Amino acid sequence: MKILSKSFKPWLYRAIEDIEDSSSVQLEVIIKQQSAIYRNAAFIAATVFMCLTYLYFIFSSTVLDIYLIYAFTIIAFVTGYVFFEYVKPLKRYLISKKLKYKTTKRYAKTFLQKKDGSQIKNEAKILIYISVFEQKVIILADKNVEKSIPKLVWEKIKFDFQNIFKARDISIALLEQLYYSKQVFLKYLPLVENKVYELTDNVKSRIRISSPENYITVFS
Repeated sequence: MKILSKSFKPWLYRAIEDIEDSSSVQLEVIIKQQSAIYRNAAFIAATVFMCLTYLYFIFSSTVLDIYLIYAFTIIAFVTGYVFFEYVKPLKRYLISKKLKYKTTKRYAKTFLQKKDGSQIKNEAKILIYISVFEQKVIILADKNVEKSIPKLVWEKIKFDFQNIFKARDISIALLEQLYYSKQVFLKYLPLVENKVYELTDNVKSRIRISSPENYITVFS
């Protein structure tokens, strides 16, 4: 079961409903194919590949016409660009971890600012932003959430969510971490009797899964 597939959505809905029914947490999940396009990475790699190709023919013992060398050099650039742009694991390797983390966190914060005006307003609201290409999970929460949950426990939650990309099945790993978090929220952020929570009736409206074909967020 793929994390971006439609068949995964009902499982995700159910996990979020379980968390919200048993604690005072309001959970929002965003899953993006990737947070940025990173065309510069493929362009730089293709340029290097082109230069190496050019130097090979210039210093090679094989004698070729200069125009033929230019043609091979251009072909090398185009081939290199297409190769580095569309082979995702290779492109991911070319981009620094620091850049991927900064880009993902910036996108998560941008979403939050657009939605809530620069801060999380609900008393126990948590945003889980997952970017598949970058293999990053950013968790942003209201200050009251971080105050209620011990720092070591909260850091473990964030660390475990980040590790879902090491699992064989990312979707199953995500669900496992959600249900583990449910036990933490139940302990430190329990439902308060007679308190009215500002939660949306429709959980689906708080889940975003990006379309694999583009980078536009598709709303459920």
